[in-house]
Amino acid sequence: PKISIIIPAHNEEKYIGRTLESVLKAKELYVEPSLIEIIVVNNCCTDNTEKIAQGFGAKVIFEKERRIATVRNKGVSIAEGDVVCFLDADNLITPTIFNSIDGIMSSDKYIGGGTNIKFDRSSLGLFCTWCITVIAGRWLLGIAGGLIFTQKKTFEELKVWQEKIGISK
Repeated sequence: PKISIIIPAHNEEKYIGRTLESVLKAKELYVEPSLIEIIVVNNCCTDNTEKIAQGFGAKVIFEKERRIATVRNKGVSIAEGDVVCFLDADNLITPTIFNSIDGIMSSDKYIGGGTNIKFDRSSLGLFCTWCITVIAGRWLLGIAGGLIFTQKKTFEELKVWQEKIGISK
């Protein structure tokens, strides 16, 4: 695979179906659909999240540690793509996103990026998080944080998702 999309999931049966539908639509519109790998990391689900993900053809792996960095790193550990993408289980992506990511990453001008997403649900907590992170990130830093992507080799070199901040090896 050229692009691996990693989706952490903890009891997401209400949302993951729509998320995976949007991923499959984008995969179908990619220039070479067989080069897209979908990985769902089951983070101690007690509902039907895993079964739903398998029904959409996703690779499903298990991670018991309840820390988002650990869950994302677990997905990267089995990812076969040159580019790794991270998407939350309740977000939707645009149909042409993989073509856009491929174009950006093939240019050799960038080591990664972020895109906007559409939430599949709403709540006061999500709204506050969106205001603090997405709006502030876009206005202050010029970045987007819905779907985040980078080269796998860059991810591994930089150890992007630090599991234990402040602890050196």
